Amino acid sequence: MVVGLAEGAELVIERFLRIKYLDIDGFRFFTDQKNMKSQEHLIGVRGALHEYEFVNPWMALNQKNHALYLDYSPAERKKQLENILISNLISFFKAVGYQETQQMMASLSLKEGRSTSFKNQQLLTFAGRFVVNVQLPDYIGLGKSVSRGFGTIRKVS
Repeated sequence: MVVGLAEGAELVIERFLRIKYLDIDGFRFFTDQKNMKSQEHLIGVRGALHEYEFVNPWMALNQKNHALYLDYSPAERKKQLENILISNLISFFKAVGYQETQQMMASLSLKEGRSTSFKNQQLLTFAGRFVVNVQLPDYIGLGKSVSRGFGTIRKVS
């Protein structure tokens, strides 16, 4: 699946029919069939709470905050991850040219996943769900390495 947001959506529409294959790390995936779906989504803080799940592992921690995470109590770890999630939301908004002025709130229900190698260091990934007062489109990525599929989310119905 390829998701395009803002100017990226225009590029996907413009180039979609011309794509014959995708080359990912030297592997060619030929596109025998194609389907396109275009949607508009409201984003930002809304009055309601919204629950999302990570479809793919969330890589929340960088090298610096990974070391801090390991020294924290379970309550401090949860708070750190909630703050990181809010930072990820701010980064997403910035990437699509949106500025949120209202306070964002987050609550996480996560399990530590397996470690993954990132820039020659082992970092934890997380699986689970979160509740925020923010409306988001399905299948965007939050956190580190979203272009590699980490942190993909979808709304829980």
